[in-house]
Amino acid sequence: MTYVKITPPPGVYTEVPQYTAEGRWVSTEKVRFRYEFPEKIGGWAKAATTSTTGVPRNIHTWRELDGIKNIALADEYFLYINQGGTQYELTPLRTSGVSLGSNPLTMTSSSPTVTVAHTSHGITVVGCKAIIAGASAAHGITVTGTYIVQSIPDANSFTITHTSNASSSGTGGGGSVTASYTLNVVESNAIFGYGFGSSTYNSSTWGTARSTSNVTLDLAYWSLGNWGEDLVATPRNGVPYAWDSSAGTSSRAAAISGAPSQVGLTLVSTPDRHLIALGAHDGSTYDPMLIRWSDQEDYTTWTAAAANTAGSQRLGRGNKIIAAEQSRNTILVWTDEELHAMQYIGPPYTFGFQPIATGCGAIGVNAVVTHENGAFWMGQNNFWMLDGQPGIISCPILNHVFDDLNSMQADKIYAGINAEFDEVWWHYPTADSTENDAYIVYNYKDKIWYFGTMGRTTWLDRGTYGYPLATNSAGELFYHEYTTNSDGIGFSAYCETGAFEPGEGEHMSFLDKIIPDSTLGDNGSLSVTVYTRRYPNSSDITKGTYTTNNSTEKVSLRARGRQYRFRFEANDADNAWKLGTWRANIQADGKR
Repeated sequence: MTYVKITPPPGVYTEVPQYTAEGRWVSTEKVRFRYEFPEKIGGWAKAATTSTTGVPRNIHTWRELDGIKNIALADEYFLYINQGGTQYELTPLRTSGVSLGSNPLTMTSSSPTVTVAHTSHGITVVGCKAIIAGASAAHGITVTGTYIVQSIPDANSFTITHTSNASSSGTGGGGSVTASYTLNVVESNAIFGYGFGSSTYNSSTWGTARSTSNVTLDLAYWSLGNWGEDLVATPRNGVPYAWDSSAGTSSRAAAISGAPSQVGLTLVSTPDRHLIALGAHDGSTYDPMLIRWSDQEDYTTWTAAAANTAGSQRLGRGNKIIAAEQSRNTILVWTDEELHAMQYIGPPYTFGFQPIATGCGAIGVNAVVTHENGAFWMGQNNFWMLDGQPGIISCPILNHVFDDLNSMQADKIYAGINAEFDEVWWHYPTADSTENDAYIVYNYKDKIWYFGTMGRTTWLDRGTYGYPLATNSAGELFYHEYTTNSDGIGFSAYCETGAFEPGEGEHMSFLDKIIPDSTLGDNGSLSVTVYTRRYPNSSDITKGTYTTNNSTEKVSLRARGRQYRFRFEANDADNAWKLGTWRANIQADGKR
């Protein structure tokens, strides 16, 4: 009788076939490794009852001096703040209180669609909000309130959807109707193939997008940061805005006077407190490699003078600034080709710049994250770490990510720290998805990797709040590592080994008993499935699934083969399971 311990080393390995990955873990789902053994990750629960209109793209938290805790959220459309579980909208208004003239609303009988007449309304993309006020009742409905723009027939009209159907057709609304509009939506997906040069000359209709080109439209994205108690929020390729916390949640963010007219992203430097624009308009043109910064403690002064610390610096290598993160006493700036260090040095230059490494650009605006003195980021085909010196992180599951990555949507990749477990998470979209639906984790303490599926569009480690915060594509906000369930419901978690081969595989063998070793919830269970093969390229023969619980002494079965694989899985609620050293009784049967 020979008992084989099923104890692969921690971490997942996918770069070689399963037979070559003998005695390793080859697949995981919502499982991490602690103290060298796999366990189910923590669960999550909704942190708020409200949600965003679009897909959240960024999240930021801070605490005001009076103790009020804030969560700022930005989707591709709008800007929000969450206080005490209640969500408020802070989206800046592009125009406010514009008169629409007499009877600008057109209704259709038995339809909720309302056409709004407004000469040169300036709405360019469906999805922004129109706030209609002052309208009187007409055709059975009163069109007042906030509406999502549904269509734009022309430059002088747009449509909205009312909450109920009109009783008859015609125009109305009275003579005191006004409209306010939020900022125009940019793009909910990065899009390739639009603009001049698409298709052939004189084809299709003038003014319409062509099906192919070398032009990429950037994903809509907001930079978020706090200036003391206030919020600074900048839509990509827009102007920076600030929300004054003292004005309360009924106020909206307003444009920062004097700031550059077009900015890629912004960051508030600490502890010196300058507002930094990375990719900025210089007064004549937009330069994606130009960095500008405001005067210290004054984000309305941007013109350099002897009496202030405002200034600018153009980075020399690369085509575009991709991302930036505040590290300890240093701002790290990634272009598409290079990593730079930006450090406050005081007058007269204010900031000093130093290239750290080339060929290590970031793949997306949120694919980078800093922790203590270092940084982690996802590049075009590797993962990188800065720990004194930058270097590629050895990743034995690299193919699992980059062979199944929707690189067009790389700006949706979101990196985050889960410090309690010494982990860096990257949430990313797989090849067949336009939103994040998978994750890869690097445990920087144990230097191991694992992966799984989960739809998270943002991630923020515990700090202002006691748990990590994350959002999904439905706009919902969750506390993570909070329970053992998925918002009250159990979820599937599993880990699967590569091949175990008794001896050197010279003989067939027989498996008749498995002795479990697990820590389970009070009423929890854990199943094991056994896969055998006669040769590496043979088809699997499946035995099981066999369910174990806290009182299971052994699992009896009959399985035969040269090699064996094991899959451990549970999906019941309230079951924070951990795997120990399982053993399998495998005996050679003398046959080749």
